[in-house]
Amino acid sequence: EALEQFEAVVKLEANNRGFSVELQKQLKDIAQLKIAFIKFELTTNGQKLKTIYPYIKKIPAASNVHDAALLVLSWSALKDNDIDTARIYVDSLLRTYPASDYYYEAKTLLGNIQVLDPTLSDKDRELLAVDAYNYVAGATEAKYLADQFVAERDSSLKVLQQLSEARTIAR
Repeated sequence: EALEQFEAVVKLEANNRGFSVELQKQLKDIAQLKIAFIKFELTTNGQKLKTIYPYIKKIPAASNVHDAALLVLSWSALKDNDIDTARIYVDSLLRTYPASDYYYEAKTLLGNIQVLDPTLSDKDRELLAVDAYNYVAGATEAKYLADQFVAERDSSLKVLQQLSEARTIAR
């Protein structure tokens, strides 16, 4: 049912006066991406990239979901055991969208691709994969520390606010 709903959105003409043409294009891009995600899940390995590509290719590079489109292309190629194509898409995502919400998943995927790459020596596969995984692990640790800092800052601000209120009452 969800697949049918997204396919209906894709077929809509961009003439709804309640929404800007740009917003309608974004909605169609999101619908194309959702169709690709659903098709990815429904399709057996070996056929994933061929099945989702017709939907993903309609998402322009300027779209705000293009990074996610590259990620699903890379995952599809990997599931189809097409290591070179998977690497091309994940490298494109990492180079083009360094601030992407999918960056760390892409780095982890790159590590998976490197582990499976038959053109690399065992040592290179291990070193490159560990490097990609360490990048993600280091970023996770940095996020944990930043979250702790924000919690401590918020706690300090709350105490300062309470002190300020106490001074006001004491006057």
